[in-house]
Amino acid sequence: MKLVLFDIDGTLLWTDGAGRRAIQRALVDEAGTAGPIDRYRFDGKTDPQIVQDLLSLAGHAGAENAAVIQAVCRRYVDHLRTELERPAQTTRLMAGIADCWRRSSRTRLVAGRWSASSRATSPRGPS
Repeated sequence: MKLVLFDIDGTLLWTDGAGRRAIQRALVDEAGTAGPIDRYRFDGKTDPQIVQDLLSLAGHAGAENAAVIQAVCRRYVDHLRTELERPAQTTRLMAGIADCWRRSSRTRLVAGRWSASSRATSPRGPS
């Protein structure tokens, strides 16, 4: 059996900026600033790394504080849920993902989602 862990936004799904909006709100709520978020690249980074980078770039005293970073990440998950539930939200599967998932379900491949701000989730496929 093989296990594959993967990121979601921009890899499996396109959420039209929901993640960026959610992390911006979480940073402002918990730290009072989102730093230079408008010009910051999220790709290839974990949620805690993004939070730490943005706080550091803003000169925030909590940039190295694990409790501050965890608080922002927890708040981010709440805001992301709200963003994704908005009626006007556009979320779609990236090209080829549904077919890839169907093919992987016929093998002994176990797939799951991992986010540094949450626990690994149980395997699920697209509806």
